[in-house]
Amino acid sequence: MGFDKNRAQEYMRTVSPGKIGEYLVSGVPILINTPKSSYISWYAKKYSFAHVVNSQKEKDLHDAGTFLLKNKSSREEMVKNALKLAKRHEAKVVSQKLQFFVYTK
Repeated sequence: MGFDKNRAQEYMRTVSPGKIGEYLVSGVPILINTPKSSYISWYAKKYSFAHVVNSQKEKDLHDAGTFLLKNKSSREEMVKNALKLAKRHEAKVVSQKLQFFVYTK
C-alpha cells in the first residue's frame, strides 16, 4: 500500500480487522477508534457490538473510556451483541450458508 493516501483511504473503507472474531468472543467491551467512513465503524454501529469513536481527539477517546467504565448496562449489552454476532461468523454456520448458496443457485 505504501504511502499513497488515496489507496490507504480505500483500504480503510473496506477492511475488517483479522482478529474481529477474537474480539467478538472476548466477553469484554470493545472500543473501536477508526474513521467514520471505515467498514468496521459501520459494522459495529449496525450490530451495536462496540463503542465507536470516529475522532482522533484525545478527549473523545477519554470520554469513551469513561462512558464504558460508568455504564455497566451498555457494556453488558455490547458484549451480548458481540457474542450473538460471533455465532453468525462460526465456520460451520458460514460453511452451511455458502454450500446452500453454491448448490441451490
